Amino acid sequence: MRWDGIENNWDRFAPKAKVRWRKLPDEEVQRVNGNQEHLVDLVQEAYGLDRGEAEQQIKDWRSWL
Repeated sequence: MRWDGIENNWDRFAPKAKVRWRKLPDEEVQRVNGNQEHLVDLVQEAYGLDRGEAEQQIKDWRSWL
């Protein structure tokens, strides 16, 4: 799925992101508001990943949507 589809429907995809990255606080997931860079930052920080690893996780997640 293209990111703009996720961004434009974040209310629908936020719960799916929360299931994928359980360590992310609910309120932070909502604040992402479809911003991919913000989600990368959150995943990177919460899971102690480097930026490339966080970006890859999001890319993989996107491909399953």
